[in-house]
Amino acid sequence: YSISKFATKANFKVETKDTSIDIISFIEQYLINIVKPFLPKKISLVLYEHKIESFITVFKPLELIIILDNLINNSKKAITTRENLNDSSFEPKIEVTFNQLNDNQISILFEDNGIGVSKEIKNKIFDYGFTTTEGSGLGLTHIKELVEKIGWEIELKQNNSDFGAKFLITINKK
Repeated sequence: YSISKFATKANFKVETKDTSIDIISFIEQYLINIVKPFLPKKISLVLYEHKIESFITVFKPLELIIILDNLINNSKKAITTRENLNDSSFEPKIEVTFNQLNDNQISILFEDNGIGVSKEIKNKIFDYGFTTTEGSGLGLTHIKELVEKIGWEIELKQNNSDFGAKFLITINKK
């Protein structure tokens, strides 16, 4: 449902074949037009301003949507878990930051302020079947497999606080 709606709203063809388009614009349009309207109102989605004019590269839009949807779903679960701690000052949010590393690379920092990833499990989160929720434990495994298949990289970045998770995706231009 969201893929067809996205294709209409963002004017992108969501295909399984390689497409050469501006990946930053694609991600921004997907998050603003498809993800944000379906997030619970209490969760703010923040896309930080960036000075990257465009980053045209070859990728399969459907694969990128799968990556983004899995990250969003994990964030929603982590935020819900933290909400259950009854912290009245908690303001749930998901933040996305784009950075240009060089002419052929950008990075996307995807972070939330949910329950976070403890030091004890940080080396297991991409393992097949590993889960801390009622889920299947396939989401992050699938993300990592897709990212590596595409020729990109993903890593969990250490958070300075007790809460939240940060995933850094490095995208190489094709």
